[in-house]
Amino acid sequence: MREPLYLKQKNVLLLLGASGSGKSSLVQAGLIPKLKDDFGANRLVNLTFVPDVNPFESFYGCLLGNRYTQSQAKLAQAVKEDTLIKVVKGLKNNSDLWFIFIDQFEELFTRTPKTETDIFIKSLVNLIEKNDSWVKIVMTMRADFLDKLSPYPSLGKIHDQYSKMLTDMDESELRLAIAEPAARNGVRSERYTLEGHNSSVYSVNFSPDGKTLASGSADNTIKLWNLETGKEIRTLKGHDNLVNSVSFSPDGKTLASGSQWLGFRRFNGA
Repeated sequence: MREPLYLKQKNVLLLLGASGSGKSSLVQAGLIPKLKDDFGANRLVNLTFVPDVNPFESFYGCLLGNRYTQSQAKLAQAVKEDTLIKVVKGLKNNSDLWFIFIDQFEELFTRTPKTETDIFIKSLVNLIEKNDSWVKIVMTMRADFLDKLSPYPSLGKIHDQYSKMLTDMDESELRLAIAEPAARNGVRSERYTLEGHNSSVYSVNFSPDGKTLASGSADNTIKLWNLETGKEIRTLKGHDNLVNSVSFSPDGKTLASGSQWLGFRRFNGA
């Protein structure tokens, strides 16, 4: 798998591909386990989120799902151009590797109001320009949204320097990219279609041990899935709107979720 080697040399990756090409799966089931192998699971802070109406709030919810308290994570709520730099400066331990994964980056251009999109992009670019080797930033985006980068020259430069196109992989490439890293974390890789939600799925997140998948949906629920069997474990309810962010705590015992209109929930014993 080339992406982990790439991220040892560079700090940013914009992964492009067609809808349904497996961009998120490659990162979640392949890249993240490989980074845990290389850097150590205790040192890797996985900050995965999907931008929504307010991407700063989406990042805030992601921080809550990790090791950070509400008072610490509130740094991310400020809709300002220096917010992401301040969050890293204020929360990151020197020994930690932060992995910021912005999945479905195209949501910035479909769900987020332009004012918030402009500010978030500037804040992201400012962080990228810091070029901190202990902060890795990965974005996945549908290739048919490339034209949306045109009004943002700074994003165009990031595309020119840091983008890769995900093409169809054969069985051996899939095994190398996803199955082998997952297996080293105790997961036997099989192909399953996970069926159970009654509407679109907006966010997924793998547990730290790689054995459980959490999915958040527009049906206002979260489902937990056993990745070894492909079976549903349980359904979590409590949101009044679509769930667009789910994140496991580092020990895998707590799940934090965020929904449209800024609602957050914590589920213990996930």
